[in-house]
Amino acid sequence: MSKSSFLFCIQFFSFFCLVIRLDGSKPVRYGIKLDGELTVDHIKKQLSILSSLSIEQIGFFDVTSPSCLRRYTLLDYNQTKIKQLNLRDFVAYELPLITSDDNDNNSKLNYLIAVHRRLEKQERYLSPLTRYKTLFFGQPIIISYKKDNSIKITNKNIYENISKQLERLLRKNNDISCVSNHALDCDDSLGERYPFILKHVVEDGKRCVICPWNR
Repeated sequence: MSKSSFLFCIQFFSFFCLVIRLDGSKPVRYGIKLDGELTVDHIKKQLSILSSLSIEQIGFFDVTSPSCLRRYTLLDYNQTKIKQLNLRDFVAYELPLITSDDNDNNSKLNYLIAVHRRLEKQERYLSPLTRYKTLFFGQPIIISYKKDNSIKITNKNIYENISKQLERLLRKNNDISCVSNHALDCDDSLGERYPFILKHVVEDGKRCVICPWNR
């Protein structure tokens, strides 16, 4: 009686994930190769080992445009099989970690999403509100924000957090060829002067919820 032989074929999938940290350090792109029959939680475990971040600190996002940053919900379900994922290139952000004190107080450690935009003056426009065209660029960033009655978050805190994340993108003025950057090299007399202005915007980032862009 002849013995039957069986051939097993394992399908591996390769992933690349760009990890962006809250401390403003240079983002790192990691490569992961796993069996397609494994589940999403194996991607998280591997990325946690590579990045030294806890699984709770890793949030996967779909960056569809410079003005849009949304959670990649398919990766939030740990039992989803890897072979069911359509994307092979992810963006992961370090998220603020919820502490035991936060759980005891039933409060949440939230985050703010900041997008980069600039205004371009148009030669022809119908009204003063359309005098400038809003253009988005760069990679959205996440800012740590704790909403708790015991801790007051000020506008200054938010400006400082964003400036910290932008330091690696801005040249310091110890280079004689560059223009002085008050966000990095200001003295006490300049106080809170930064080379950017923050606005509270609607979800798509196209309009300020308080005032028009051109004010």
